[in-house]
Amino acid sequence: MKPLLNLAVGFALAEPGCFDEYYTYSMCCSPLFGAEGNTKCWSSSLTFERCCTGAVLAVQSAGRHLLAMQDYGTPRFPPLGECRGYSSLSGEVDECQGATPCKIVELGTQDGLNVRRWARKFPNASIYSLEPFASERAWHEAAFQAGELSREKVHFLPYGASDKAQNGTAESRRGQETIELRPIRDVLDEILALEGHVNFLYVNCEGCEYPVLQAALPVWDRWNIPLLSVEWHAGMPWLGPEPLRKSRRCELETQLKLKGTLQAAVESQDGVMETWRMQGCA
Repeated sequence: MKPLLNLAVGFALAEPGCFDEYYTYSMCCSPLFGAEGNTKCWSSSLTFERCCTGAVLAVQSAGRHLLAMQDYGTPRFPPLGECRGYSSLSGEVDECQGATPCKIVELGTQDGLNVRRWARKFPNASIYSLEPFASERAWHEAAFQAGELSREKVHFLPYGASDKAQNGTAESRRGQETIELRPIRDVLDEILALEGHVNFLYVNCEGCEYPVLQAALPVWDRWNIPLLSVEWHAGMPWLGPEPLRKSRRCELETQLKLKGTLQAAVESQDGVMETWRMQGCA
């Protein structure tokens, strides 16, 4: 999947930015992201106008659609310890930490493997999974009808999360789809109002971890979520130049270190995943 969000608000076509302070025209449409250079953007189907009047955002986590990113010469995942130099840290992750009832929030449903696993492991848990792409939600009804998932316990929310609200259309493997992004603070506030608490937040959404954590970490105490898992991504056009992306991650890692303790860190061909036990959370 190569998501391109054409936002309702307008953006200037000229330098220095396509849609924000660091994503320049040359970054959007250059040989770095495609052999066509400035005639086409990083996808051969995306013209300069489509690239630079909207925003390329990481809003969902169907990683299998992003294998073409390999053609851009940078890895999809960053080095595990690029900010602190640590190696893999093995540790058992109990998403619910024995809590009953358990409440789980996931950003990026993918093909539902996590939702299915949690539903089996924690049959009494309430699970909220965000997925803005309708084409990625097609299997939900079949899973409910087959009795694999409980409508009472599993809730699929038809939108994604970011640092602010954004609406538009995104290009997926099935064509243009209308999507909605909501502020992560509002999303967690609403779920907390319904459930009373959240035990575990799982973030795996092709780059949305950067704006999501930038918005959520400064006010983490308002939700008191004790466990956070994050899959880090890199090398994608919508994350900006790699030096800036790395700087953003390291700033977030500094905040995480102040607010929690690293419980597990795993690097594999499937991704770079960290799990943090947040301090002061019950």
